[in-house]
Amino acid sequence: MWHANPPLHSAREVGEACAQETKNNDLASRLRESLPELEKNSLIFRQAASKYQLHDLKPEQFMIQKMDDAEMINLYSGRLGRKSGKPTGIIRRRLLESSLHGRCCYCQESIADTLDHFVPKSYIPSLAIEPWNLVPACIKCNMVLNQNFSADASEQMPHPYMLPEEGRWLYAEASCEEGLTIEFFANPSNNFPQTVKDQIIAGFNALKLRSRFAESIAPFLVETQSALLRNFNESSAEEVKEYLLEISDDAFRAFCGLHHKDGCLCRETTNSQRGALLEALAHNDEYCAGAFADA
Repeated sequence: MWHANPPLHSAREVGEACAQETKNNDLASRLRESLPELEKNSLIFRQAASKYQLHDLKPEQFMIQKMDDAEMINLYSGRLGRKSGKPTGIIRRRLLESSLHGRCCYCQESIADTLDHFVPKSYIPSLAIEPWNLVPACIKCNMVLNQNFSADASEQMPHPYMLPEEGRWLYAEASCEEGLTIEFFANPSNNFPQTVKDQIIAGFNALKLRSRFAESIAPFLVETQSALLRNFNESSAEEVKEYLLEISDDAFRAFCGLHHKDGCLCRETTNSQRGALLEALAHNDEYCAGAFADA
């Protein structure tokens, strides 16, 4: 899970944009009358998120007197859930652009092209257009999560808008016992509070990132091994390790992009799949000693 910049638009602004685009005058009027309740609900949501207590939320906390559940869900589906050049379409685009590198906040593998309801709209429909409840995601992660939402604190994922921008949790381990295998795992650093550590591990498991990352990194692994065969076939294990660590650092720095100054310790603060893979290969003595030629 990766940090995303918080929404630029308030709940009132989102609600007003939806009202402006609604052709049903009665619905638009009731929605405008409900703007104070949308603001109050947004505050409750943000307070719970800041305390990492979203799992405690209940539908009765977010009642909107003049709007029913179906109307709230339809406002999302007909407005924020669609591409358009209208105000709600602009809000949607800005929410999608808030993610790191424009990619999914949950996996960083694919472009963020959908908005995931962190608290499912089927569970609390009145949060269907709440901007802090709309997370930039890819279709795959959105489908993996589906309508799943646990009231168990140990199964709650971290909210991307509340994640610290820096703090490493993604690592990999390489094994050459039965051919080369790569296993990704979550091991959050002490930069994170214990609650967030637990949530990162829960999210890693819920999103099935262990198997997904191992599969998606395969083409890059092939490229890396081809480069080793071309340039290091007769080199010492230390030379191979030094090279892998060097390009691992490059991968971490590339992932950081413009978020860090030159010379920063990106390896200690950044979660890069490629960086973690190359680091794992460098720390496997058997691989560096020549097993890369047989992998």
